[in-house]
Amino acid sequence: MADSKAGEQNGRARGENLVHAELIDEDGFMWRVLIPAKDREHPERGIVLGPPGLEDMGFPDDLRRLLHNQLYTRGLITASDLKGRNQEVFAAIQAAVKVNFQKVTGAYFVG
Repeated sequence: MADSKAGEQNGRARGENLVHAELIDEDGFMWRVLIPAKDREHPERGIVLGPPGLEDMGFPDDLRRLLHNQLYTRGLITASDLKGRNQEVFAAIQAAVKVNFQKVTGAYFVG
């Protein structure tokens, strides 16, 4: 989160009040962004703080989105947010996989 603090300090030096905002992109991914308070209505203009996109994990897009949004919802946005919260990361993974588990088991009872 060092980058966000640096951004806040730079913003204050220019006389801007920077705030965190939520951005939900066109694919349904939730992001925390840093943005001048005056632009709060336009989070797409902000600097993305996290969570990481997880593209390199090799997950299908729906599972990647579920896990990403679980991390966001739990406040696991930056590396510093992970300190001492391994159980939260595990719970986010479980919650994301549980939805897929329900889809798979539900398929047995369709039709």
